[in-house]
Amino acid sequence: MSERIYVVSPPDDVRDELIASIQYLMPRLECVEIEHPITASLSDAELVVSFDTKVEHFLALCRQADLSNVGVVQVRMQSFELDNDEFDDVWESPLLDDGARVMLLDFPMLAIRLFSDVQKEIDQAGKRELDDSSFFNIVTVPDLSRVTASVIAQLVSGGENWGRYTYATGGKVTWHRLVAFLCDDTQEDTTSKLVAGAGIGLDRSLDGESLKFAFGIKPKPWRVGLLDRWRAFSSDNKKPS
Repeated sequence: MSERIYVVSPPDDVRDELIASIQYLMPRLECVEIEHPITASLSDAELVVSFDTKVEHFLALCRQADLSNVGVVQVRMQSFELDNDEFDDVWESPLLDDGARVMLLDFPMLAIRLFSDVQKEIDQAGKRELDDSSFFNIVTVPDLSRVTASVIAQLVSGGENWGRYTYATGGKVTWHRLVAFLCDDTQEDTTSKLVAGAGIGLDRSLDGESLKFAFGIKPKPWRVGLLDRWRAFSSDNKKPS
């Protein structure tokens, strides 16, 4: 008999590789996709993994899962648009119960979601300065899928490391360094036109030590696999001659 997990609102740009990673680690695990509002009974699931971005949906899911004695993993990804989440305390509220089988799994910004903005910077190279003083992390889809699948596999196998965890890729990056790295791969003659400038000096990089310690998941450098995704993006978005 196969085990089952419910996957709530997986993003289109993550879904296929996430499911493939889960099934690679646990071939007998059935992944059932559902959306809010959740009408299905959760009692037949080993775990619920949610990508939904609304805190009210998360709280409702936690209540429903608690009644069915099912664990919840809520995956969240950073965004440039959200410097400070005013609802962060609300997101953490289910974790105040020591017996809660709930995890917040935070990731850096998803690299592919920055590609369109990177391309705009390349197209306008030299027209403005690019922030080289503010630091952040990025994660590729395969790496996010790898980490999430590993966490799921350990929890389904009996792990009880609930709480809040963060995955941080090895090494920080600035906006200028990211644009220059990708630009150099496809348009070397343009790279020298990119101007590094002083921004507001924020450090939005993450600390992944707790996840590494609790689950034994080693971070990958942010450059690993990034060029392959960038080349695919560039190929798909070539302007017609």
